[in-house]
Amino acid sequence: MSGISVMLLSCIGELDVQPEGTPTEASFWKTENDLITGANAMYRPLADSEFYGRGLFWFINASDDMVTGRSKSEPDNAKNFSSNYIAAGDLETQWNKRYTVIGVANRVIRNIDNIQASATVKNKYLGEAFL
Repeated sequence: MSGISVMLLSCIGELDVQPEGTPTEASFWKTENDLITGANAMYRPLADSEFYGRGLFWFINASDDMVTGRSKSEPDNAKNFSSNYIAAGDLETQWNKRYTVIGVANRVIRNIDNIQASATVKNKYLGEAFL
């Protein structure tokens, strides 16, 4: 019985490891570099051609600023505000892209007080998050 106890006690230190991989919100927002990296994540979706390219035109098609010159169900459904289409197709990905940016900005705002950085650096990235 004492042999089992020794074996169990000897592996306690082996099981005490730091998490690796994707950081959690609680473990990430600590340093100035974390702030810069986190705030830069707001801009990642903007590089996708669908964000301000063709995908954006699906939203514009729902206004009177654009006329679709061909028969296609997705733009027609967006233009006519079809309730069957609001959360489907190209519009769904557009909402996801925009709310991803808003989510990152909210995390910057929520965690800025936890970060060890100068007031100038904090204000710069806080301004970007509010924009």
